[in-house]
Amino acid sequence: MMDYLKRRVRGFASRKQALVLTYHSIQKQPLPFRVWCHLAEEKFQAQISYLASNFRCVSLSMLLTEMESGHILPYTVAVTFDDGFRDNVTTALPILQQHQVPATIFLTTDFVGSTQLLWPEQIACLLALTKKPALDFAGMTYNISDNVLKGAVFRQLTGLIKEMKPNDIPQHLDALLNEANVTPQQLRASPWHENLQAMDWCEAREMMGNGLIDIGAHTLSHRRLSGLSSAEAEHEISGSKRVLEQHLGPVHYFAYPYGESHYTDEHRAMAIRAGYRAILTTDRQTVRPTTDPYAVPRIGIGADVSLDQFAYMLHGGAARANSA
Repeated sequence: MMDYLKRRVRGFASRKQALVLTYHSIQKQPLPFRVWCHLAEEKFQAQISYLASNFRCVSLSMLLTEMESGHILPYTVAVTFDDGFRDNVTTALPILQQHQVPATIFLTTDFVGSTQLLWPEQIACLLALTKKPALDFAGMTYNISDNVLKGAVFRQLTGLIKEMKPNDIPQHLDALLNEANVTPQQLRASPWHENLQAMDWCEAREMMGNGLIDIGAHTLSHRRLSGLSSAEAEHEISGSKRVLEQHLGPVHYFAYPYGESHYTDEHRAMAIRAGYRAILTTDRQTVRPTTDPYAVPRIGIGADVSLDQFAYMLHGGAARANSA
């Protein structure tokens, strides 16, 4: 992990660059095994406290304005969240308010106000709930006899299912639930379900009203764009903007779901046609004044990042060490 961060932060110590960080779920009651995009509340609290004490935390709008002006002020960081989990409201927001750190939350609009979980969270909950020591799925047997193994199987299953045709994923989830002997009712009654479901429209409006939070689009259904037809992908990209604007007012930012291998120049053109001011990617780089606003890189912060690694990444220690 440290070697990876060293490669990615070279040059950041010059302070002519900024970082955009990406979070997902911030949990008071973590699952019994590690899920990369689910951060424990205490870890998030420590990171935001560190950011507020050592960096200039700005809104995405302010960062884009500085990019357009050709000058990014020193020690600048912007915070974003993907998916729109309810725990962004219940757990993350009080911490952001405490430290006055602004953030942009990208909502997956079909899930707002729904009790339906995104498919990776459905898999996480069914693994946490099942009493079976092994699961048979897609011609393979997965040992889940302890929580360490469940964490490894979660990564395997999500990697496998992500590459399937997006429209086929619901039937594969049904098969997994059946195999795990977990019912949809048990899933909804689990201790993790409430905060892993999406926020509702009232919560989204309340968040925007506090002056710290902005809202962006993250497609309608979080399906992998590269697995959809052109018409379906365009509907996901432009439709999410229309839905958000019906409920919340003007929306200027779009973030791709999944990694860089799952969106194309065609999808970029669709987002530009839809009228977004900026497009956020998952390309782990720093932001410069010359950065393309339709390809703004972000660095994902996961459960495996310690506070020391977080600080090292933000301060660009490798650049200073190599220049010494």
